[in-house]
Amino acid sequence: LKMQGNDPKLVFQKNGVNQTIFKYVVEEIVQRSSIVENISKDEIKNNTINFDRIQFRLETIGFYSRKTILDYDNILSLQRLTMYSLRDQILDSKDLFGIASKYISVIVDDFIDNNFKINIHNKQELIHHYFNEKLMLNIDFSCYNFNSIENIKDIKAILNECLNNAVLNKKDEIGTEIALILLNNIFLSIIDRNWTSQITVMENLKSGVFYRQYANSNPLIAYKTESFALFNNMFLKIAKQSIISFMKIKKAENS
Repeated sequence: LKMQGNDPKLVFQKNGVNQTIFKYVVEEIVQRSSIVENISKDEIKNNTINFDRIQFRLETIGFYSRKTILDYDNILSLQRLTMYSLRDQILDSKDLFGIASKYISVIVDDFIDNNFKINIHNKQELIHHYFNEKLMLNIDFSCYNFNSIENIKDIKAILNECLNNAVLNKKDEIGTEIALILLNNIFLSIIDRNWTSQITVMENLKSGVFYRQYANSNPLIAYKTESFALFNNMFLKIAKQSIISFMKIKKAENS
C-alpha cells in the first residue's frame, strides 16, 4: 500500500506482503475513510476485496477534486486574461481617448442603472450632484434641461457627450502629447493597483465560499456569481478613478 505524492490515489499491492498486516491496513482504510464505500469486514476477513473497485473509487474522487479546483482557478484566470488584454491595449493603443470614452460609458451606465429605476422628479439636481459634487468632474450641464427629458436613452446619450467633451477639452488645455503620456500612466497605475487588490479579494472569497454548502448552496455557483459582481465593481472603480484623475490635471502656469 502506498500513497503517490499528494494525489489521493492508492495503489494496492498484495504480492509479498504479510497477509495479517495487509488485512489490518485495509481495515484501517475502511474505518477511517469515507471515500471507500460498501466494504464489509467479511470481505476483509476472507480476502475477497475488489481492489479494482476501491482504486477506481479513489481515482474518481481525485479527478473530481482536481476538476473542482480547476473550475475555481479558471474564473480568476478569465479575469486575469481580461485585465492583461486591457493593459496590452493601453500599451499598444494610440487611441487612449477611445478607452477613456469606454470608461465614460461604464460610468454613465452605472449611474443610470442605479438612479433611474424609479421616476425621478429633479433629474437636473441629481445629475449635477453625482457628477460635479460626488465625482468632482466639474461638467457644465446648464445648457440642458434634464427634467423635461423623459427618454432615459436620450439622457444617457447627453451625459456621454458631455463627459467626452470635457475629456477632450482637458486634452486641448494641457496639449495632446502630454495628455497621451499622462493618460497612459494614469490608466496603467490604476489598473495595476485595483487588480492587485482584486486578486486578494478573490483568494479570500475562495477560501470561505466552501462553507456555503452547509446552507445548501453550491459553493462554485456562489463563487462564480460573487466573483462576477466583484469584477464588475472593480472595473467600475478603474473607470471612475481614471477619468477623475485625468480631469484633475492642471496645466502648469508659465513662470
